[in-house]
Amino acid sequence: MNCIVCESEFVPNWTDQHGVAECAKCGATYTVVGFNGKTATEITFKDEFVAIVREYWNKTKRKTTFGLFISNAQRWKDHSVEMALFIDWLGVNYPEWL
Repeated sequence: MNCIVCESEFVPNWTDQHGVAECAKCGATYTVVGFNGKTATEITFKDEFVAIVREYWNKTKRKTTFGLFISNAQRWKDHSVEMALFIDWLGVNYPEWL
């Protein structure tokens, strides 16, 4: 399966939330079933938000990092920085989503 945001093959990075993995390339999060970790069933955010996240990815090639990461301090820090950049971009381009 391909990620609906970056259109690359979905390669999961597990988050600290049970059953949720992010796309290794763009950071879009999916609920996942099965122990193989590759059966993504649905994106974890609203359908109408997909186009906005896709636009951000296409313009910046930066991860959106919607996943929850609390068990690794460096991973948490990296994701916090990426999320702050996304929120800043969102505020400029789509303030109604904030």
